[in-house]
Amino acid sequence: MPTQTFFSMPKGSNKWYYYIFVPICMVILAGIFSVPAFVILSKPKPNTYQSYLQMIVPSAMMVFSTFLVLKWVHKRSGYSLINATKIRWNRIFWAMGVFGSITLLFEFVSWFVNPSSYQFSFDANTFFQYLIISLVLIPFQSAGEELLMRGYFLQGITWATKRPWLAVLITSVLFGLLHLGNPELKAFGYIFILNYILMGFAAGIMTVMDDGTELAIGVHIINNLYSAICVGYSASALQTSTIYHIKDYDAVFLSICMVLALVIFLGICYKKYQWNSFKSFFDKLAE
Repeated sequence: MPTQTFFSMPKGSNKWYYYIFVPICMVILAGIFSVPAFVILSKPKPNTYQSYLQMIVPSAMMVFSTFLVLKWVHKRSGYSLINATKIRWNRIFWAMGVFGSITLLFEFVSWFVNPSSYQFSFDANTFFQYLIISLVLIPFQSAGEELLMRGYFLQGITWATKRPWLAVLITSVLFGLLHLGNPELKAFGYIFILNYILMGFAAGIMTVMDDGTELAIGVHIINNLYSAICVGYSASALQTSTIYHIKDYDAVFLSICMVLALVIFLGICYKKYQWNSFKSFFDKLAE
């Protein structure tokens, strides 16, 4: 097991029932922060950059609501959800670069297997509007989800069970359930939820093994940016103006590519950051 500074019990109040109503408070506060976007952009047309902005703003505001509610209720800093000592910014940017490169590599493989499914869809009239919104808000949106799932809940469940692997499993399932309303599930069936669970499980492994959420945040950011800017498809949750569009989305093949990309990324992390053996992932948290 790593040094476990991420799982060190911080100062403040950590009563078990906080973990029931605090997330609700976070969501409500994020909604309040988002009100200006809904007032200024009243009733936008579907599939426009205005509707995209309204869709992504509430989840982006989760970063700020999480920090505030954690300070008000738990009496501790939101930085404790990232790393107990300091934010390792280099890890976030490194994860974005490496996982983005791996994703691009598998995209080339997908194109080589079925080039006719890729359609050049760049539209200068709309692309840059979506691009600006994505570059500004997706980092906050992705970080907000990670702070909640791989930060707040992962820490809390680990402290309760003393078993990080169990906390990773539970939060991965919760992460999948949060995406039940996504259009991909309607298009490809509810089996597609396994994609979200596996992505959450990989992010949880990164968090436990690397003793912080920076790598998971970086992977989440670049994954969403790639989907919003580079390659999109009709059933995507992020309906934006992308450079390429997949006409015939092969959910099974691309899901396998995603799993392989995550496994390769974890292997690179293992070597670069000299993690302990993956067996330590199943160690019981020290008292």
